[in-house]
Amino acid sequence: MESFSILLADEQPAASPQQNPIALFAPILIIGVFIYFMAIRPMKKQERERKSLLETIKKNDRVLTSGGIIGVIANIREKEDEVVLKVDENSNVRLRMTRSSIVRVLSEKDVAKETTEEKA
Repeated sequence: MESFSILLADEQPAASPQQNPIALFAPILIIGVFIYFMAIRPMKKQERERKSLLETIKKNDRVLTSGGIIGVIANIREKEDEVVLKVDENSNVRLRMTRSSIVRVLSEKDVAKETTEEKA
């Protein structure tokens, strides 16, 4: 039994072959590219679209806010980055809001759908 353990102790471990550094970083690089195309790029595109939406709003546009309020833009104050929304035509209710609280501009199709729901 001693001779067997001596033989094992005398053997040198085989030298591991040196790996290519590109092969070591390839999986990390692939994951990074995947994250860029699946997360970062769509977020940048969405931010560009939101910025263009906020820049193109104008008076008398019907909008939806992040709080769920639907109103018509009565005034835009560029310096304060605010908009004044007319919420109710009959009682002349107006709300001041930041421009960034606008989620989307409602199209004519959305307005027509809303009026048909009110009548039902």
